[in-house]
Amino acid sequence: MGNGKGCLTTVPPSLHPEGIERYWLDGLSLDDLKPAELPDSVIQQLVETSEGSVGSSRVDPKVAKFGGKDVTSQLLAMVADVECWHSTDGETSYASVRNGDHLEHWPIDSKRFQDFLSLTYYRAKRKAIPADVVRSVQATFDAKAKFEGKAYDVALRVGGHGDCIYIDLCDEQWRVVEIDRDGWRIRKDSPIRFRRRKGMLELPEPTTGGSIQELRQFVNVADKDWPLVPSVAKKIRR
Repeated sequence: MGNGKGCLTTVPPSLHPEGIERYWLDGLSLDDLKPAELPDSVIQQLVETSEGSVGSSRVDPKVAKFGGKDVTSQLLAMVADVECWHSTDGETSYASVRNGDHLEHWPIDSKRFQDFLSLTYYRAKRKAIPADVVRSVQATFDAKAKFEGKAYDVALRVGGHGDCIYIDLCDEQWRVVEIDRDGWRIRKDSPIRFRRRKGMLELPEPTTGGSIQELRQFVNVADKDWPLVPSVAKKIRR
């Protein structure tokens, strides 16, 4: 309001972090008032508000802002290249995470995938991410895996693909042993998607040489039946 000798202006709480503020602008009428003639402190608040960086006391703690995106959107953008899919029975959703030179397959609702999301955000922002944001991203991945992702068979420790048998070594590199009629070899790029359970131990890396006779002490068959064991094993390999 004004009286010809000055003008009283009011800044609403939405534009000021400390609530309603009133300023007397001497010698100005309402017609003379322009935004640029407001006190510098008020103009600064207007600028900060337009940029989405008002005082933290005015920001919803569940919708933290950074770079124009909320935290959930930021994290989804960071992990956009992670493949999500589901098992053929449709009961479990998985995410395939690139770790160095290999892929790891983890259930989306697992603690391991939670840790991956938290670590990804921390490496980018150098601060922790709220737990409810992680759960929200997990829910988004779960829906995407079930309704848009492909279905794959999931093996535990041993699986078959084509004419080959694959054994998960359960090591940190997620290597597998590929076995076919020509022999065996260690691979990092398994065509089978293995899952892992808590408590699964790493298998020793196989070596060349040796004899099937070394297994005799571990097989509970009569001596006259032992010759059948190598024959059965060879047939299984085929």
